[in-house]
Amino acid sequence: MRKFLRCTLLASGICLLVSACNKEAVNTAVDFALLNIDNITTYKPGALAIRYNGQALKMSNSTFSNIKVPAGKGNLSFTDSTGNSIIDTTFTFVADKTINWVLFQPSNDVRPVVLENNSSSEAQPDAEHIKVKFANFAPKALTKPFDVIFYWIDPNTFEFIEGGKIENVSNSFPDQFTELIYKQTSESIIMMLVDHESKLPLLDDVYLALQDNSQQKRILTLFIFEPQEFGSPVTGTPYRVDVKTLFAN
Repeated sequence: MRKFLRCTLLASGICLLVSACNKEAVNTAVDFALLNIDNITTYKPGALAIRYNGQALKMSNSTFSNIKVPAGKGNLSFTDSTGNSIIDTTFTFVADKTINWVLFQPSNDVRPVVLENNSSSEAQPDAEHIKVKFANFAPKALTKPFDVIFYWIDPNTFEFIEGGKIENVSNSFPDQFTELIYKQTSESIIMMLVDHESKLPLLDDVYLALQDNSQQKRILTLFIFEPQEFGSPVTGTPYRVDVKTLFAN
């Protein structure tokens, strides 16, 4: 009887131990988010690595597709082939959610930035408005804070009518779009860059025009850059600038 009791107690203890181990395994299971990154930089895919809280993330064939990232808030860093940090950012990853980012750098003169292309999910404005994000990637030409004033052209008088402005343009894209009045669909988008303090124009030509097909769209992510040739001269400097569209919807 005692032998049977000892065996029963031993068996019960083993069952409790196994159950506790299984519960511990369940409690410590790690949830993941998926990260896709479109690399629009001067770095080739194989020359970049991604670390999350100091640990290297696994990538397939040096591409930035379907990267598994532990859920939760953590530090994400991009490093070059020598191990030098290019970008450090803190982000909260939600389990089972797919994140689509763009790693953007128009030239070697500027540091890459990470942004989410949320223009496709942004609500479309009405026919007399546009929504714009704007960033400065011309660090040599435009070193001081500046504003961008947007204009549309009255089809009857051909006057430039101010549709709104974006103030204190920085070297990274804002999270939110700015809605501006824009009552035309076929002509170039006209803008003026002015010093944030003095409000004086910064370009010899005064105005800058976006001359690509994006003016047919109503949600635009734009950036200023320094072209190797052409472009609008920046007053008092040897540099020129131009504007391009990164995303248009």
